[in-house]
This record gives sequence, structure tokens and C-alpha cells, in this order.
Amino acid sequence: MRYISSAERLGMKRGQELGLQQGLQQGLQQGSTLLLRRQLRKRFGELPDWAETRLREGTSTQLEQWAEQVLDAETLEAVFRE
Repeated sequence: MRYISSAERLGMKRGQELGLQQGLQQGLQQGSTLLLRRQLRKRFGELPDWAETRLREGTSTQLEQWAEQVLDAETLEAVFRE
């Protein structure tokens, strides 16, 4: 049996915390993307490839902006204007 030092335990704990934080962030982003995709489809119909690409590659900030813009945009293109 190998002894684990306090520094190793601290490193393992920090690694677990970072992994959990990254997993939560990814989950939130995926959830935001899914919800926005559903809203866009309901409002504008099936999405073209370029819109799917934008959704997949969008940052959290962009997803938030697009989610607000979908409420007032008259066209799909207008949703994705920066």
C-alpha cells in the first residue's frame, strides 16, 4: 500500500473540482444550445446547416445573445447578427 501525501491529496482534490466545474459548464452550454435550437425550429422551421454550425460553435456569451435576439428577430439571419 502506497502512502499518499497531503500535497498529492490536495492535487487530487483540485483536479476533481476542476473536472466537475468543467463538466457542469459543458452541461449548461449543451442545455442552452438544445433549448435555443428548439426555439429556433419552432419559430423558423427546420434549421439550415449554417445555423446548426453556428449553434455548435457558439460560445456561452453568443448563445445568451442569440437567445435574447430570437424573441424579436423577424428572420433566422437576424438572430445571429452580432
